[in-house]
Amino acid sequence: MYWGSTTGSYNSSLRTIVPAVTSFGAVLDFEAEDVDGDRDLVLNRTRDDDDGPGSGFYEGRRTQLV
Repeated sequence: MYWGSTTGSYNSSLRTIVPAVTSFGAVLDFEAEDVDGDRDLVLNRTRDDDDGPGSGFYEGRRTQLV
């Protein structure tokens, strides 16, 4: 995630690497918020694969705070 600046530019020094969540790679929504005093990302994820019974694509959910 690249964070913009007041100048409208983007560079690699203002970025956040979002950690992967095994089997929950489909990001449905994300928000940039201040949850704990600094910049945070809140991602809503669902399954992106089928690992067997009860674990199909778009089943289940995870909320990730970065």
